[in-house]
Amino acid sequence: MHQDLNLPGYDWNEGHPDHEGEMAVSQLHRISDMSNMLLNIIGENDELPGWVQYKLGRAYSDLNDLFGYIESKTHEAPCDEDGMMIVDLDDAMMHEAKKKKGLWANIRARRKAGKSKLKPGQKGYPKTLDINK
Repeated sequence: MHQDLNLPGYDWNEGHPDHEGEMAVSQLHRISDMSNMLLNIIGENDELPGWVQYKLGRAYSDLNDLFGYIESKTHEAPCDEDGMMIVDLDDAMMHEAKKKKGLWANIRARRKAGKSKLKPGQKGYPKTLDINK
């Protein structure tokens, strides 16, 4: 992880501040909300007009590019077992998932064991879910 990320107001714009972080976070929350709403409406077997599929594909591509940029600035590039850099984001995510259990794997394991949900502030509560900080 990039050493300056823990400091408030990290300059993603590399010396050209425009104070867009708050807007970006707001937009990402809205994207997440709309994505979840669409997942509740659209089924796997639904037939969608071509323009809808085009818009979804473009949104995915744009977010994938954005994620790749942010990921490249915050983490070392993932490498396969031979030390070769993984360029494709989907391959990189699969590679990382194979190396360690993710958040959802931990949540599912906790549910399977019959344990209650963790609450903010409890030991083991994932920082990625605590959006109020």
